[in-house]
Amino acid sequence: MARLIDCRGVASRYFDWAAREISAMRRKPRLEAVLFRPQQNPASLKYRDLILKDAERLGVAVRGHEVETEESLLALVRRLNADRGDRTDAVLSAEVLAQGRGRDGPRFSA
Repeated sequence: MARLIDCRGVASRYFDWAAREISAMRRKPRLEAVLFRPQQNPASLKYRDLILKDAERLGVAVRGHEVETEESLLALVRRLNADRGDRTDAVLSAEVLAQGRGRDGPRFSA
């Protein structure tokens, strides 16, 4: 027999838990959200905007970036990867990126 799941209730409890965990951190995490060729996919823009809204709601520092060329994408990812100190903790791409870039290419974790 099928059972209904209260998705909004589950999401609300998760957000409450995440907000408590983040508020207890000495240093707030920072997320960099990257869109590649944003004008080609309006759904990616919406997804990015929802991520930004949720991150801000949770107390996560977040910045959005948009790039139009592969060269500018690679340069941005290299810069964000090099930004280890107190700034960038995670890079989120709202687009599928090509794999197999080689040793000096972008480092994304799943």
